[in-house]
Amino acid sequence: MAMSSQGATGGKGATPSVNLPEAAIPGASRVASHPVREGDMLSPRRIVPHELSCCRRVLNRADGPVS
Repeated sequence: MAMSSQGATGGKGATPSVNLPEAAIPGASRVASHPVREGDMLSPRRIVPHELSCCRRVLNRADGPVS
């Protein structure tokens, strides 16, 4: 399994590239602090944006690799 990391570039989001024979690839961006509401208070939380790119074969439910 391969994983794409955009954290080093400082990006907030990206689209990982899927190469044959991969069916999908997850990606993660840089950790950042964001305010999160807890009842009546806002608390800082560390959030990791993540993405998932899928090959059209997965979305179309193909039986096997297309050559």
